[in-house]
Order: sequence, then structure tokens, then C-alpha cells
Amino acid sequence: MATLVDLAGTKYPEVYGEKKIKTAPGKSLLPTFKKPKEVKERTLFWEHEAHVAIRQGNWSAKTLPM
Repeated sequence: MATLVDLAGTKYPEVYGEKKIKTAPGKSLLPTFKKPKEVKERTLFWEHEAHVAIRQGNWSAKTLPM
């Protein structure tokens, strides 16, 4: 979500109507897209529809749903 908000050039909303919105987790990947050689290596992890994975450098691990 952070990358999409950054690409759109906008700010993630803090409220909708009268309800406070939780801050979306994560960091934008836009700096990596713009200057890939200047970005320090970091651990990436994600979850999508019961699939999870982690990646650090050339190492990666993932699980599949049962």
C-alpha cells in the first residue's frame, strides 16, 4: 500500500468520515525503483491469501497453504 500511495503522490488518509483509519503497514519501494543501486539490502516479507514468504539477499523461504 505504501508504494501505491507514494506512486500516486498522495498521503494515506488518517480519517474516513468520522472514523480514524489505522496506518497502513510497510515502506514504499519507490526509492528502490528509482535508484536500485543506492538502496541498502533489507529483509522483505509478505503474506497474501494464506501464502507467506521472506527474502533476504539470495535466501528465501515460503510456505503454501494446507
